[in-house]
Amino acid sequence: MLTSSSAPATTSWHPIALEFVCSVVRQHRTAGFADLCDAMAFAATMRTFRNMGYQELARVGVSFSLLRRQQLAALVAEARRQLHDQEPQSR
Repeated sequence: MLTSSSAPATTSWHPIALEFVCSVVRQHRTAGFADLCDAMAFAATMRTFRNMGYQELARVGVSFSLLRRQQLAALVAEARRQLHDQEPQSR
């Protein structure tokens, strides 16, 4: 089973890659990894993020290849971490 915690936390992501994944995660906050992959693939197909498709996203580090799933999972984990850190803390 692939988990997002299996990739190193020291990876440096392209800002556009993180922005893309964050935009999809914001729209699908409770979705699991497989559903997020579907949502990201749909966004790439429809070019809903900055008119970027598969090739443009691959150039900034977003790959939908099965061989790069761990990297994508780590990118999703980082996007979720950033979004969580941006949420106001309840007291």
